[in-house]
Amino acid sequence: MSYKQCVILLPCHSLEDFPTHHEGDDAQGLLAGWTALFHPGLIASSGSMPQWWRMDDPGEELAEHLLIIPSVSASELPTGFTQRAKDAGATLIRRKQDRDEILSLALQNCDNRYQQIDPELVADFLALGYAYLLIELLTRQMRYACNLDEVHFSDLIVAGAQAAVEGDHELAGVSNRQTSPVTSGYPCSAATRLVPSTRPSTPELDHGPSRNLQGKLPKIGTIR
Repeated sequence: MSYKQCVILLPCHSLEDFPTHHEGDDAQGLLAGWTALFHPGLIASSGSMPQWWRMDDPGEELAEHLLIIPSVSASELPTGFTQRAKDAGATLIRRKQDRDEILSLALQNCDNRYQQIDPELVADFLALGYAYLLIELLTRQMRYACNLDEVHFSDLIVAGAQAAVEGDHELAGVSNRQTSPVTSGYPCSAATRLVPSTRPSTPELDHGPSRNLQGKLPKIGTIR
């Protein structure tokens, strides 16, 4: 089975008001759901970048969609949406905080080739998803305009994910590096340094997302 689209439902109207105030399990589930969608097997299965929808205005086309609904979004869904999505044949994953559990549930409906990907390549894609979110949020906080070519960015990610599925480490790695939004799409100086606000290691990339979303957003160290 392949997904037509992989989507997370978020409690915001745009990334301008992405909910960075959550803590604990709420923050954990939000970031786990976002980064899980960047698994190369899911991207290759759908043939497209992960998407996000407003929780109060989800899409109408739901057949063969993967829908991740964090706990912070579950209570504000339109009445009857969950049943309508099930009736349409969507796969719903609700109120989960653990990324490994989310991925296990999401990938169990996919062909084996989408599941049997080198863990190092999987980790690279999950890290890319986390970095992409952070830079999107930082760009808005710093009042910068984004000139990222989203079509090209999406094409590179899909090509890299398909290469990962085929076991082509070189092509997957090249595509992943070329998607770097820091250097290719955002008008920030190359001298900009992102300094973690808590400790040098990055637990979001090593052991799953942070349990305190707001406290783990990077601070801007130096801009020249």
